Amino acid sequence: VEFIRSYVDMHALLRKERDGLDVITDGLDKNSRWYAEPRIPHLVTGYLLENAFKHGDVEHPSFLRVVVRLSGDDFSLEVINKVGKKPGQSAGGIGLKNMNERLESLLDGTFALQHGPVPGDFYRALLTINIKA
Repeated sequence: VEFIRSYVDMHALLRKERDGLDVITDGLDKNSRWYAEPRIPHLVTGYLLENAFKHGDVEHPSFLRVVVRLSGDDFSLEVINKVGKKPGQSAGGIGLKNMNERLESLLDGTFALQHGPVPGDFYRALLTINIKA
């Protein structure tokens, strides 16, 4: 959670305003046995955040919404960003494919990754991880 907040805060320095960058952590069960124990592979959450800033309309007033949840043995990270078109930008790359392969090798089927466009020119990525003991 601190990495996610720090990452968003770092990018907020490059924006005119902090508005439009929401990190929502209401769904964190701080009593969960996993809350204080690092169980998510290093920088896995960074992929989704990086893609949002790289491909999104960072100046849009509703640019980014990040929702972090931890309930029982389930962790989820939802990233929704306004899609931005940049000159010369190609449609699609290998980033999500590489991320999926890395997740598969690290988490061995204990995760789900869903992603795609949503109405209003937004893009949504949802990573769910079942944390094992």
